[in-house]
Amino acid sequence: MSDVEKVNIRDEDVIQAIKNTLNHENFQILSQIRGNVQLTVTVLDKLNNRETDLNFTVKYLPDTKETFVYRKFQEFADQYIEIIGQCTAKCLVVHKNEYLILENLYNNDYSQANKQGILNYEQMFAVIQALARLHSCSLIFEEKFGEHSSIIDDHQDVFSNLHSNFYLSNILIQIKSLNFPETPTSDKTLLEITEQLHPIVLQLGKPSRIYKNVLSHGDLRASNLILTKNNSGLECKLINFESFKYAPPSHDVLLAIYLNTSNDFRHQYLYQLLGIYYNNLEKILKIYNYDLEIILPFNDFLDSCEEQKLYAAFVATGALLTSEVKNGDVTILQSNIKEFKNECYKFQLSHICPF
Repeated sequence: MSDVEKVNIRDEDVIQAIKNTLNHENFQILSQIRGNVQLTVTVLDKLNNRETDLNFTVKYLPDTKETFVYRKFQEFADQYIEIIGQCTAKCLVVHKNEYLILENLYNNDYSQANKQGILNYEQMFAVIQALARLHSCSLIFEEKFGEHSSIIDDHQDVFSNLHSNFYLSNILIQIKSLNFPETPTSDKTLLEITEQLHPIVLQLGKPSRIYKNVLSHGDLRASNLILTKNNSGLECKLINFESFKYAPPSHDVLLAIYLNTSNDFRHQYLYQLLGIYYNNLEKILKIYNYDLEIILPFNDFLDSCEEQKLYAAFVATGALLTSEVKNGDVTILQSNIKEFKNECYKFQLSHICPF
């Protein structure tokens, strides 16, 4: 029997999930089906005199970090920072580190973004809006409760293991296993460049000592972006927060753009999307009577973006390695490596990585 099969969802938690969905207690459970990732409950809604099927997503044995994130999201909502519900799935129940019961977004016509990771402008616009909403929550929370309310301050136990170099080290492993050849534009192999840059890139995934930090998603591949169409256009919600970080807003923004768009797209739309992100964030904070230009001046945001380009290019190159090389198409990868190297130059690393 697997660890997941040993986990039993408590009846009281099922009842709580239903209460949080219907927003009342006047119901009767008629039947339920518990699957590996989905819980389906048929209830008689006595208040509205109808029988209805409720579908929930269940995450068994969630990482401690993800449990922390969803508890923090609930704390945001409790403090009337309700915009968190516009960019994430609502968490209905958190039972220790055994399971999470979440709203099933697929019931509401949401679908996964392009699994190939190449999004169009409309899709990226929706992703950028979702990131502005996510980041606004921790900014508003910390501003509301003052300088001693930093999300990281009281939770060092969670954040102490947060910035391990496992993911970035895995990129090195991929490069070694693929034995990717030298590129024509360099006398150094991709492996040599990556090994030299690894410690520096790792630092860019940690809390900044210069720029304002926010609770960030940290893994913005297309598989973690859920999209739906409504009257105002595309809307995006973010799922799977196992890799979340406490980092500058630019960390998520650049990562999302580099992981899900082509070089040509970035050359045409990068700075436009950065402006859209900042404008959206500014409008949200204004609703709560905070001035973003004071909290995170636009020029500081742009400077931070220039720093984070190196991290984003590094991760995007690693993400492309397996898929593109296995498919026999290295054109996109070669282009990404070239851009990765350009970011090294801009970051003024020639004395460390002279290529």
